[in-house]
Amino acid sequence: MSKRAVNKAQPPSEPKVKVLETNFADMKAGQTMVVPTPELVRSVIEATSEGMPFSLSDLRQELAARASAEVACPVTTSIFLRKLIVTEWSKHQTLLSGDPDISLKAMFPFWRVVDPKMPLYKKLDPAIQSFVLTQRDRESISQN
Repeated sequence: MSKRAVNKAQPPSEPKVKVLETNFADMKAGQTMVVPTPELVRSVIEATSEGMPFSLSDLRQELAARASAEVACPVTTSIFLRKLIVTEWSKHQTLLSGDPDISLKAMFPFWRVVDPKMPLYKKLDPAIQSFVLTQRDRESISQN
């Protein structure tokens, strides 16, 4: 009997909800935690309104609510957010050869979640950091 190959690098297609056995980060043992998917992270960010800041905490709360959980995993949320930003930035750079306004409209608004004071911001390429600041300024989102 052969075993089916499993691609461990591929994220699950559905969010997983589990009960925490121990305290972890800002979460307590016994709480239900969603481990989101990149698609879920993207859909929450895409639903944000222009000019409205949306913190990482807000993102995690919305992810948890959509999955009927109490909390969302901070580690996977940050990892997927960062990967989505890098992918989106690459797409944006490709589209820049055309109309920059169309390029912006085609992007999901990750800059609404990325605050310059958060650790994730410091891990981003300087060009992305500058872009985040410009877009937050354009939407009149406070830089804190």
